[in-house]
Amino acid sequence: MSVRSAEIDTLVDQARTELDATRRAQLWKRIERQVADQAVLVPLVWQSTTLLRGRAATNVHVSPVYGGYDLVTMGVS
Repeated sequence: MSVRSAEIDTLVDQARTELDATRRAQLWKRIERQVADQAVLVPLVWQSTTLLRGRAATNVHVSPVYGGYDLVTMGVS
């Protein structure tokens, strides 16, 4: 997905090359505000995962990549 706007593209280029973290963060905030103000991206779906486990579950780890339990390392006591 991409947004094609000359003004936004220029700001993105500036943000990518900015070495100062504070100024870079300000540029990204400006970019986000302009994208929101122009309403070029509209979130239609918000994915949410509910994770439930039993009390006997051991070595429970949620994979940051898949957003679910890592079933290979999980066990039961």
